[in-house]
Amino acid sequence: MTGLTGARVVVVDDDEKDALPILKAFAKKGISTAFFDGSPRGLPLKDDRLTGVRLAILDMDLIGGGASEKSKAAALVKRIEKILSPNNGPYAVLAWTNHPDLLEFFEGYVFSVKNVPKPIFSIILTKAECRNKREKLGNLALISKKLDDKLMQVSPLMFLQAWEEKCFSAATEVTNTLSDLASCDAAELDKWRDLWKTQLLELMHAMSEEAVGRNLNKDTVLNGLYSSLNPLHTDRLESNTAALSASLNSTEIIKAPADPGIERKARINSMLHLSFENLGHFTAGNLYKFASKRKPKWLPNIHQLLEDFIHGKKGTGQKLTEIDEISKSSVPVLVEVSAACDHAQKNIRIARFIFGLIIPAAERKKLNYRVGFIWEFGPFFLEKLIADAGQYYFYFSARDIVTLDLKKALKMKAVARIRRQALSDLQFWLAHHSARPGMMLLRDR
Repeated sequence: MTGLTGARVVVVDDDEKDALPILKAFAKKGISTAFFDGSPRGLPLKDDRLTGVRLAILDMDLIGGGASEKSKAAALVKRIEKILSPNNGPYAVLAWTNHPDLLEFFEGYVFSVKNVPKPIFSIILTKAECRNKREKLGNLALISKKLDDKLMQVSPLMFLQAWEEKCFSAATEVTNTLSDLASCDAAELDKWRDLWKTQLLELMHAMSEEAVGRNLNKDTVLNGLYSSLNPLHTDRLESNTAALSASLNSTEIIKAPADPGIERKARINSMLHLSFENLGHFTAGNLYKFASKRKPKWLPNIHQLLEDFIHGKKGTGQKLTEIDEISKSSVPVLVEVSAACDHAQKNIRIARFIFGLIIPAAERKKLNYRVGFIWEFGPFFLEKLIADAGQYYFYFSARDIVTLDLKKALKMKAVARIRRQALSDLQFWLAHHSARPGMMLLRDR
């Protein structure tokens, strides 16, 4: 069932009669839920465990009888482990229990189990509290108030949860708009359906062709289509989040410390600007690394590059020592900087690269990275490109451009790709540096 996954609320209760009013109450609010009765036979397969669940409504006692509170908590956590993926993300727990100690056992147990997502917060409601005037467990007003009050105290989850909702709404709006463009008048439903399918496929073909040009084929068509959908989603998302931003209180963000530290900044940068997937095709932004001891003869000289932008006077013993130390801890790389449209339309005849180095962030203070011919890129958290995981910077030199015969370039294997936004910045910087005219001007000293 492609595209239909993504329950946001999970209800776990061994009594279906107790769960049904809650499910109906959430349905009236348009909130999708997944119900599990707690039995092992009704749980998802390992690869189908849920992700993106943000609320788990849990009956704390699934085994009943005279079991101890520890046993009840352990049984519930084992069920959660079978329901939620370890990559589920942040979520809240609404616990149905008359015994606060049971929730304490549950939280202690869930915190100790490695592969079970840890709830950001837990609140207690007895089933008696949740009953409405008809004695059914559907008092959504009370549940909503309890959750919203707690979410206000745990504002990071509230901000992200609200944004996630807008992401889904934005994608829905794009789908609906495309569907409307394909809709037309027809006398019969079957005729309308045929025309809708035909016209939407025509529109998809045009969008994909615009993205990949003459390179359109069965291997590229969907990549082209989705690449053209992403900016449309961004457009809708920007419109939706403007109103969202005005509706929430951002005081806590303003008051938070401004510097989260280099490691977390570096990890976010890696998410934003580096891709490690779909590297099998030759395209703009592809990044290639070389072992320092096995680098090809046509690769620019590492020591010469470092000599140009390491602090200190050329030829001094200290500078030579620093050049040697940094060269040993750095990794030479090339990035393909030809126009993306030339790649999409298979117009590349000569591959064009810019040469650079991956250098540990700890060495940055030794570098004069503000010189005009160097493009600094980072910090990034790298663990796939470098033997030792950590924070690194990329430094690319406009003085070291490499061109290769296309056949030779195609034999190299990319280890990463610089995403479009950063690649465009690199290409603009390189074009600006290459086109600067220089000017003679007698200045007053």
